[in-house]
Amino acid sequence: MVFVFHRARFLGHDKTHAIVSPTILCLDGASGKLLASWGENRFLEPHGLRVDAHDNVWVTDRALQQVFKFSHDGKLLLTIGTERVAGVDATHFDKPTDIAFASDGSFYVSDGYGNNRVAKFSPTANSCSTGDTKVRVQANLIYRTALQSTRKEMSTSQIAAMRASRFRFERQFLKQWQSPELGRPWSLTVGPDNLLYVVDGGDLSPRASIAASF
Repeated sequence: MVFVFHRARFLGHDKTHAIVSPTILCLDGASGKLLASWGENRFLEPHGLRVDAHDNVWVTDRALQQVFKFSHDGKLLLTIGTERVAGVDATHFDKPTDIAFASDGSFYVSDGYGNNRVAKFSPTANSCSTGDTKVRVQANLIYRTALQSTRKEMSTSQIAAMRASRFRFERQFLKQWQSPELGRPWSLTVGPDNLLYVVDGGDLSPRASIAASF
């Protein structure tokens, strides 16, 4: 199955009213047939969606300043962040963008627009640690996050700086990747071949993914 998190009848910059139509679509991967839809009257500005190893669906809403975890069929399981209130601690985000999952059940939230940080949460989300000053200096609008658990490394895409960066789980900056081939990295993920796949957004016209042993 394929999940899509879209803004549906998004009213431009009016983020005071929830989108009335379903924002999360579940499609058959082979035929494209719509199997289910949900999320109506809940979200203001949909942004990121990830599915974890247990088939739970996680999404971020930039305007709500929150991260949500749903079951595969749309039951709300967890909410992190304070609704419509920006901040930079364990219970606040400033326009969160993406989620990534570690093999031990902990997870990372790229809190990219306002805070330029990555926040790590325990599996139950009852504790949080955030990137230090060195990591924040290297980051610039953290848009997407992917983990390479076998190497204990995290990669991020920064569309404002048009680059991707790699860090150790312990927050040590390792390297960055910036080139015409990379372009403007809108999204990234680690494939089963342990290669990092990056989507180049270009000038708002995404092109096919490229892969590299980054």
